[in-house]
Amino acid sequence: MGTQSLTDLWDGGMPDLVPPNQRPVEVVYLSDVAVPKIPDWAKQVSWTVGIVAAMFGVAFMVFLPAKIDSQMQPLALKVAGIETGIGELKSRADKNEGTVDGLLKDLVSGVLEQLKHLGQAHVGEAKKTLGLANTATAAALQAGVKIDSSLVFEAGRDALLSTNNDDLAALAWAASQQLTNYASFLRANMMPVLGSSQRPKTGRFALAAPIDNRGRPIKNPDITTFGFATADKAALFEHIGPIPAVGLPPELNPIVHPEQGNAEYAVVDFLGQTVILDGMRLRNIILKNSHLTYTGKLIDLNNVYFVGCTFTFPNDLRGQQFAKALFETSTTFGAS
Repeated sequence: MGTQSLTDLWDGGMPDLVPPNQRPVEVVYLSDVAVPKIPDWAKQVSWTVGIVAAMFGVAFMVFLPAKIDSQMQPLALKVAGIETGIGELKSRADKNEGTVDGLLKDLVSGVLEQLKHLGQAHVGEAKKTLGLANTATAAALQAGVKIDSSLVFEAGRDALLSTNNDDLAALAWAASQQLTNYASFLRANMMPVLGSSQRPKTGRFALAAPIDNRGRPIKNPDITTFGFATADKAALFEHIGPIPAVGLPPELNPIVHPEQGNAEYAVVDFLGQTVILDGMRLRNIILKNSHLTYTGKLIDLNNVYFVGCTFTFPNDLRGQQFAKALFETSTTFGAS
């Protein structure tokens, strides 16, 4: 009889030679097993995890090595508190006890709290804090993370104060502009109580087309009106005088309010377009999803809610006054 393997014996019909409990075991190789898919939620937050990790790295480099002299004990205590907080956040991350959004929320809040103490900090530490505030706020905005809006408003005003310091002016202005964008994102939860809605064809509200960044009137925004009000309290969206553009049809220059509406509020969504605010009068308007440009000229804003908007305005006295007005629940601002 030739040499036969155990498998040959098995296949040759001799099961009595191999007890059932010693029969060959089937081997399954990993290459034959379907790899489980990564959940969609994990993919969506993967980049946020990277941001948080980067923020931790920067935060450790900024706050942990900080050496405050004996004459700055109050600030030293504040920095020590942030260091402790960052250590706790890292521990939570290591133990998987906190969500990514929660960690980013805590980190951004801690950094913005530090803006209150810029006046007491050395120039080098103040620069690092402003830079970190700018980066952390941008990350929170991109991730859709919400924190206490009053903290953002206060941080924005604190950053604006530092624009008067020549050593900090550029970084403070960059942080201020980033904070206006973040404040507008958070304002979605701070809108007024609105009455029954109606489409503009049934509600009396007339919108004078604003101008885009190429000097052309913007048409067909999405509009919804709410409630009813007397003429002196109704929503307005009009030009104060001749619109700042050339080459427009005579009927558009100057443009005046064609009729007095009676809608109490109007929600106007320009769907991501750029809108020039110079020369405009707005009252009881909720302006959404627009990039807004203001160059410091004539403007009249009364109880305007900027929701989900971004801004461009000059770093001068008028621009700083406009930015300060944006760090309120609703904006009331006038300039002649």
